[in-house]
Formats: sequence, structure tokens, C-alpha cells
Amino acid sequence: SNARRGLAKVLVISIGYAIVTIAAGVLASVGAPNLYRSVAAQTNITNFETANKHMDFVGIYTNCLERGNYGAVLDKDEISKRVKNARNRDLCESLYEYVCRASKSDTIDESEFRSSLVNAFIREYGAELDERLPHYVRMNFEKRVREDESLMNQTVADYYDPDVNLTECAEREESLFGSETTIEVLRIFLFLILFSVMMVVAALISAMTQKNIFINISKSADHAIGGLIGIFEAGAMLILLTLLIRLIILLSGGGGRYLNETVINDSMIFSFFYEHIRMLI
Repeated sequence: SNARRGLAKVLVISIGYAIVTIAAGVLASVGAPNLYRSVAAQTNITNFETANKHMDFVGIYTNCLERGNYGAVLDKDEISKRVKNARNRDLCESLYEYVCRASKSDTIDESEFRSSLVNAFIREYGAELDERLPHYVRMNFEKRVREDESLMNQTVADYYDPDVNLTECAEREESLFGSETTIEVLRIFLFLILFSVMMVVAALISAMTQKNIFINISKSADHAIGGLIGIFEAGAMLILLTLLIRLIILLSGGGGRYLNETVINDSMIFSFFYEHIRMLI
């Protein structure tokens, strides 16, 4: 009798797991964007604007080209003109054309040249963002630019566009590099908080209803249900573990020695859960 009442308790808790997981995911998905707009968005924009005030993209690219030792004395005014014209022409293409002409060489590898400019942009601007914004914003900035190098051109073009003020420029950059990952962090926080509170409520309901529920089943059914419940509970714990690990990686900026996205991706099976956990929330 006690065992079967215990089974009833476990069943109630398991049903609670399912309901709580879905409910917490839905509430976190709805609540996180609103929380972001009310408490985080303006702070991010202000910090992007402050970072932009300390930037000199012309200087970054000039130093990068001078370090490249392309065998020519480069005109800083010409570099400045081409960088500030990023709205009308691809920045890397324009600078590559100028360096080839100035050095009178056609042997400069365009792919390596482009990579050097992108790396300089990520390194210098990323360092400035890292001082003023959460590490996960800087991490997302680097990831987005490496996936789509045109974002570098867009950022520089906005910065030097006379029709775009610093606040508008910061708003565009925040929408590109800050909003998505900030909302994800808030969503995970909300999910973990809601899940914890709701599971306490589910446990209390289970304890209250245990005495009133009696399930009469055979031993084989008992074992089968017990196994299914065990798998379900293990899945719930895996979800929580994955969310916690993702939150730690985001907050640390992905710089952990043993806990970073590279290590996770190399784990094969766990990497699947890590990459698809966003579907839950």
C-alpha cells in the first residue's frame, strides 16, 4: 500500500515536472524580452555609445596596414578617406586596392589581407566593448562578425555616416550584438527561478494528494513506470544542467579553460543538447 501510494506521489511529481518545464519555458520566453526592454536595453545602448566615443577606426586600420609591411609608404589621409567611405564601398576591398597600388604588387593575398583587417577590428573594438559591456556581449560580437564580415563594414559605415548620430549608431550595434544574447541570459535566469519555485509548489501538492490517491498496479507495471519516470527525471536534470552550463559560459564570456563552447562542441552527444536547449525556452 505504501509503495503504491509512493508511486502516486512520484507520478504527481513527474506530471508536475512536465507542466512546470513547459510553463516555465513559456513564461521565460514571454517575460525575458519585456524585462530586457525595461532594465537592460538602455544600459547596453549607453555603454555602446561610450565605447564608440573612445574608438578610432581609422587609426586601427592604419596601424594594421603599417604592421603588414607591404613594402610601401602608406598615405594616412588616403586610408582615412577610404575607411570613412565604407558606406559606399566595401572597406576591405577598397583598402586592398589601395595597398596593392601603393606597393605596386599583385602578390598580396586578398584573403589574408581581409582576415588581418577583421582580426584588428575584432581585437580593438572587442577590447573596448569588454571594458563596458558584459562578456557575453563581446563574445557574441566576435561570433557575429566572424560569421558575417559585412557587419564590420556596416559598423564602420554607421560610425562615420554624418546622418547617423552616436546614439543611433549605438542602437544599431546593440540590436546587432547585444540584444539577442542579453535576452537569452535573462531568459535562462527567469527559467531557472520559475522552475525552482514551481517545483516546490508541485512537491507540496504531491505531498498533500499522496494520501488521497491509491494506484493498484502489478509489479511489472510498477517497474516499467518506474523506469519511464527515471528517464523523465534524468532528462529534466539534463535540461537544468545544460542551462546552468550555458549560463556560466555566457557570463564568463566563453573564456573558461575547461568550460567553453569548444569543449562542449567536442563532446558530441552533449553538444546536441547544448545547441538545441534554446528551443525549450
